[in-house]
Amino acid sequence: MNVKNTLLLIITISLFTIFLYYIKKEIGSIKPTPIIYDIKSDSLNKHIDSLNQELFQQQVIIGKYDIALEMLKEQNPDAAATFETILNTKTE
Repeated sequence: MNVKNTLLLIITISLFTIFLYYIKKEIGSIKPTPIIYDIKSDSLNKHIDSLNQELFQQQVIIGKYDIALEMLKEQNPDAAATFETILNTKTE
């Protein structure tokens, strides 16, 4: 019985080794296909430039409002306080 089990174990290990060898060989023969991305950087760059231009324009407008508010604070502090109250409480 002992010899039979040993022989069966050797045969099983041999078959398993052969099976793994062929699996490794098949996996090695499979060549992955490269993924090709179509990059459209020109249209993206134009879109980013357009957004940056719009952002710049909005920042200029905000800067003008800040300067106007500071000038209003110097000339008419009550009106500036009223404006800030409306801005902070009524427009949210």
